[in-house]
Amino acid sequence: MEVMEAKSAKRGLRRLMIKLPAMRRQLETEYAANLDFIGLCEAFEEASSSLDRSYRDTTVPSAIIVECEAVCAEIENEILALFVAFDVEESDTLD
Repeated sequence: MEVMEAKSAKRGLRRLMIKLPAMRRQLETEYAANLDFIGLCEAFEEASSSLDRSYRDTTVPSAIIVECEAVCAEIENEILALFVAFDVEESDTLD
C-alpha cells in the first residue's frame, strides 16, 4: 500500500472510530488484520471528506450532498456487515 493510501485509510479508520465508538476496539483490530477493511476505511475517508467539503461549499446542490451522505451510509453498512460476518465465522469456529 502506498504511503498516501495508508494515510487516507488511517484517517478513515479514525473517522469510523468517532462515528462508531462502541466498536473502536474491533475497528482497530480489523484494521491491523484485514486488507478489505483497510480499503473500506480508505473509501470512507474519501466519501466523508467529499461530504465535508460539500457541506462547506454553499454552491453544491443538495442532491449532491444527499448522494454523498448515502455513499457514507453505504460504506458504514458494508463495514457493519463485515463485522457481522466475522462474528458468525468466529462462532462457527468455536462450535
